[in-house]
Amino acid sequence: MSIQAQEALQALGARLRGYRKDAGFASGRLSAPATSWQEPKVSRIENGKQRPSEHDIRVWCETTGQGDQLGDLVAIVRYFDDLWLEWRRQPQTGVEKRQRQAIPVYAKTKVFRI
Repeated sequence: MSIQAQEALQALGARLRGYRKDAGFASGRLSAPATSWQEPKVSRIENGKQRPSEHDIRVWCETTGQGDQLGDLVAIVRYFDDLWLEWRRQPQTGVEKRQRQAIPVYAKTKVFRI
């Protein structure tokens, strides 16, 4: 996943965590039964480790009383889908351009630590 997508996913997770706390669920452990999810799923979504589906967003909004945010959050999830497709297409179109851009950086490097 690209860095841009990872940062956006973490920002979404932080936003969802805020909604959970505003709804009175002090932890993901307390909100998991209300969503019928396992505790690790709540944690992965809030920490940006798992991309929530549109259905997950709907459940989250219903559980936390943030129904007015549903449209915006679904648009963000669809944006992730677009980023994912773009990232997956890069190797198909070739990475030659990216490799050529890295040549000057390698030429300037004096010490490699591996």
